[in-house]
Formats: sequence, C-alpha cells, structure tokens
Amino acid sequence: LAGGCRPAATEAPAEVSLGGGILSPARVFRFDLQVEVPVAPAQAYAMFTAEIGRWWDHHYAPEEPVALLLEPTPGGAFYEVIDRRGAAAEHARVITAIPGELLRFVGPMGLAGEAVEMVHTLRFAAMEGDDAGRTRVSLEVRGLGDIDSDEARVVEAVWAHFLDEAYRPYVEGRAAAAGAEAAEAPATAASVSLYRQAPMPGPRGLGRGYYSHIDRGRARNYHHADDFRLASDATIRAIRWWGAAEVGEGGGEGAPNIRDYTLRILGADAEGGPGPVLYEQTIAAEATMPTPTGRRGRGAQRAHGEEHVHTVDLARALELDGETTYFLAILAHRSDPAGDTWQWSDAEARNRRSFSRPVDAVVWQDLIDADSAFELLGVTR
Repeated sequence: LAGGCRPAATEAPAEVSLGGGILSPARVFRFDLQVEVPVAPAQAYAMFTAEIGRWWDHHYAPEEPVALLLEPTPGGAFYEVIDRRGAAAEHARVITAIPGELLRFVGPMGLAGEAVEMVHTLRFAAMEGDDAGRTRVSLEVRGLGDIDSDEARVVEAVWAHFLDEAYRPYVEGRAAAAGAEAAEAPATAASVSLYRQAPMPGPRGLGRGYYSHIDRGRARNYHHADDFRLASDATIRAIRWWGAAEVGEGGGEGAPNIRDYTLRILGADAEGGPGPVLYEQTIAAEATMPTPTGRRGRGAQRAHGEEHVHTVDLARALELDGETTYFLAILAHRSDPAGDTWQWSDAEARNRRSFSRPVDAVVWQDLIDADSAFELLGVTR
C-alpha cells in the first residue's frame, strides 16, 4: 500500500469573528493510495461496488446496518440503511462510473456534518507481464474544507485501512474460494435450470406485471424485487426473465425505450426483506438476446407491448447457499425518461410475495400479490 497525505502547504489565516459566528479558513488536502488484488479489473470493480457491504467495516449506524449500498451510476448514492423504519445516512454521491475502469464519488464520508467536501477517484488498471490477471486499484482523494493536518491524516489512515485491511483481504479470499473456474462466466449452454418462476400461461394471457426501473422518469418510478430459495447450494451462471414495454411503439426489439438492464441479487435483511446487494451487473438491452414470446397485453391491462424473454450470462459466477432467502431485482434504464416504461411479467404463483419501493426510497414495501417471471441457470455444488 502506497500513499501520502499532503495538506495545504501555506499557513491559513486566523479565524475571524462574525458576531455570533466564526469565519474559518478552508484548507486543501490530498492523498493517493494504491493496492493490488488478484482478479481482473471487472471483478475488482464489482467487488468494490456490488459487494461493498460485505467488507466495509465503518458504519454510521450504532450496530450493523440493514444494508450498505453503493449505486455505481451517475447520481447513485453510497449510503447505509440504518433500520427498517427508514432511517438512513448518505456518505457520498457517484458522479462518474465506468465499469471495470473508474469510479468517482463526492461526499464528506465519515466527516458528515462538518464543512468538508471530498472527491474520491478510484481507477482499476490491469497489470501486465508476470502480474497479468491482477489489478492495481488506485485511489485519489482531493478535499477542501474546515479541516486541519491531523484530521486529514486520519482520513488517509482510514482509507488505507479500507483498501489494505478490508477490501484487499476480501478480494483475495473471494478469488481463492472461487478458483479459476468460477472467476469466468461459463456459457449458458453448460448450465441447467436451478430455479424457475414460469410466466403466466396462455398465448395471450399477460398479467399486469410490476414496473421496475433504475431511473426516475415521467411515471412508474419503482424498483421491484422478488424472492427465491434454491433447493441446494449452487453456482448461478445466467439469468433469464420475461417483460414488456407499457406501450411498445417504435423501432427496436422488445422495449425500444429501454437502454439497458441492471440485474441485482440481494440477500435478506433481519426481517426477511431485500437486504445487501450481493451481485450487480448492467448490460445493454440488445445484449440480453430479446426474443418475442408472441404474447401481448390486452384490454385494460397496462402492458400493451409484445412480451420478450431475455437471457444474460453473468460476468462472474455467483455461489449461493441452498435453503436461504435471496432476492432478484431487474431494473430497466429508460433512454427517454418521458417515454415508454417497462413491466416485469407476472409468473405462475409461487408464494405471491415480492417487494417494491419508489426509486428514491430506501425502504421496501412487502407485497402479497403476484410473483415475477424469471429463471436462474447454473450448476449445483
């Protein structure tokens, strides 16, 4: 681990009294750190973002938070859900996200409530030669605010801990456990169906479906997640799901206004609802192999577009335990926020339980209504 904290070199002017307040000088500080991990950049990035709740060990909550999430998309939050009442704390806001390459977020982190702002830039670079297959993760922190040299050095020391004593050992452990075979996503053809919630039967009988979007648009601004339990320990290699555009007009296959889909697999929190994100992957709509099913919504049903089935190989294989509750969320990203919305098709009844929440909310609403159509592909362990 390399790094150095460099507070502003010039002496700051003295504080000035302002009647009932005080004008304090702002100070600039900066430091750079780096660490090497034994996985490719895409995996290193995913383990820093989608799996951050598994290794990040400093929390605002007095006890273990319900969830700690980092949403790797511009405008996404790095935040923790403190309890099921809705208490939450935001640490930073993402401004740049290039999967496998760069992540930049702005926020006070542990200095929330102080007059301090910091820009954090993480770069993920593939190493070469004898170190091929490894990634150098570099962190640049640039800060400004009411902070002295000692406090700035504490910030650097905490980040050194996160990278060298939390993140790096976690990645090394995951790499050792997964091995070379699990580190690469095998072809879908080599997988079997591990879990399936089949779409509602009938050539034309689409259910109403649930709206599920990662972004805010003109309407239908919800995240949706459905629970599942595997019969035994298994490795997930691919996901298949069914859905349709609300209107479905215009060119393109399936839902022409949908630019990409984000897949999330979440664990369960203490109360049985969606908890920490265990896996996240975003993939362009055209790369999901959209295949029409020949079914279309009718009459008063809201989904009037033609239903399509989508299949995606995971960027990395995911090991899950049997007889354990997990959740799958499929989140569509609209090209035009004012355009067509997307609905995740209803499935044949499994337990008629799923969860939804407004895009800007942190607490999920427990729904006792219908299940959503998806299938998990992989191999048992």
